[in-house]
Amino acid sequence: MFILYYGLERHLLEGDFHSAFNVILKLRDAHKNKSFQSYSGNALILSALLKEKGGYIPLFIKSLDNEYEFIFSDNLLLMSYYSFNVPLLPKDILRMAKTFEFTNTNYIKKNPDILEPLDEKLLKEPRGMTLLENHYFYEDQIHAFYKRRNEDQKYIDMTIAACEKQIAIAKDVAKKMLAGKKRYALKTDSDILVPLKKEMAEDLAVIEGTDAQKEILDMIDRSAAKGVSIKLPNLVEVKNSKGG
Repeated sequence: MFILYYGLERHLLEGDFHSAFNVILKLRDAHKNKSFQSYSGNALILSALLKEKGGYIPLFIKSLDNEYEFIFSDNLLLMSYYSFNVPLLPKDILRMAKTFEFTNTNYIKKNPDILEPLDEKLLKEPRGMTLLENHYFYEDQIHAFYKRRNEDQKYIDMTIAACEKQIAIAKDVAKKMLAGKKRYALKTDSDILVPLKKEMAEDLAVIEGTDAQKEILDMIDRSAAKGVSIKLPNLVEVKNSKGG
């Protein structure tokens, strides 16, 4: 088996990655050898990262349906779970107790039925989190549990439970989100034109003309309407008479 595996491992790096990956998954399912499980588990994750084929890692996670298949790096498993939003279940935490620096595992081995329900409760009921953090916590649970729906009916139940919890706080979350957003009032025409006219007062005066010039134009319009001609005053004198 190891000779076959070494050849497949070479393919992970320099050959037919896809075929080698799938064959190794089948070998891991059939052979319980601890060394093989450790070498192959680490190699599958690391080669997928090296070859930028991260999409294969969920396939590897899904293949872990026997306890002996978890005999490989806990750190790589935790990284894979975190990267693909796979929740840590009580059995995962208990199995990795030494990685979490729990040195005396005798209590876990002797009393798993006592510790597992407690961990289950801690996983399902987040503590010390804000309303929005709870919202996103439940959202992560929904995605993670739903991905594992084909493994066991309990994941369907856990997905539904997380949905119900998120729905229960939905109104309060919406209010919180809306309260945190800035609301911009739409400007009216007067809001725009008044300051603009102030900035352009001098230019507008030139365009519209002085009061004296307007008065002359009115005289011309009235005279034209009556059909008579008028003598226009000297514009310079008009300007001086207005103090301009």
